[in-house]
Amino acid sequence: MPPLLQFESIETSAQTTTDLSDARVAIYHCQRYDNYSFTACIYLFEWMNTTVELITGLEIQQGALRTFDLLVLPAFGPSSYERELTPVGKERIRQFLATGGSLFTVCRGTEFAVICLGLIDATLHYIGPAGVQCHDTHNGELALGEMSVNHASTGPDLSQEPDSYMVFCTGASYFEVHDNTEVIPILSYAESELPGVIVFQYGLGTVMLSSPHPEFEEGNTRDGLDQTSYTHWPTYQFLQDPDSEWDLLFKVSSWLISTSPEIPEHIILGALALVGGIFTAIVVVILALTIRKRW
Repeated sequence: MPPLLQFESIETSAQTTTDLSDARVAIYHCQRYDNYSFTACIYLFEWMNTTVELITGLEIQQGALRTFDLLVLPAFGPSSYERELTPVGKERIRQFLATGGSLFTVCRGTEFAVICLGLIDATLHYIGPAGVQCHDTHNGELALGEMSVNHASTGPDLSQEPDSYMVFCTGASYFEVHDNTEVIPILSYAESELPGVIVFQYGLGTVMLSSPHPEFEEGNTRDGLDQTSYTHWPTYQFLQDPDSEWDLLFKVSSWLISTSPEIPEHIILGALALVGGIFTAIVVVILALTIRKRW
């Protein structure tokens, strides 16, 4: 496993309320390159006080996910994920979720989860500047867009969250869900009320898919990004986000982990091997009700 990057500790007034110290988080590390989303995700989950480790496609193929609570897929391209994970790694991720793991994806990582992993039967439609109430743009390119919070969420408790956030929405899409998956919107584009961040359950596991970039802290280096060093988004350094989505992401991440039952993979797979049909379902439900995660 590659060594974790060494970052300075982050101290904030909210640190005592953002503690998932028992959680083990694997952040996918693309072997070809790093990017801004990758860096911001590391800082975000270290701020939550989780145990963060980097994980490669080969390690996922070898079964390393079994020791983690949550897998993070940053905004690496779907082709990079496909090439490094191979069909074996993709099946390992599905198995991880089906047996109680959690998944957190953003931007291109979300595209991979929908299109390549097939976790949900949905289409991602580019929202475009016309579909978002813009807060800050540069040269006509959408940057920060207003997104409404779902206070009525039946998943993460968002009742005390503000009405909306300004989120980095360049290149973002909304979800059109085609199957019967019970999707809970977290953030929707304020102009159209189309969902851009959603959560749902997959097997015994839980998933958050985000098309925009709530992990970024525009105008603030708390996300570990040097705002003068951007090459792909040179205008990013001029953005000033009036708020932070990190507290909301903490609530969502806590819900993801606490909602998934902590059942050892070998127990579930053993049950599936021994019994079938309705009996398998009964065994899995009993295990889910009797063995829960720590939160």
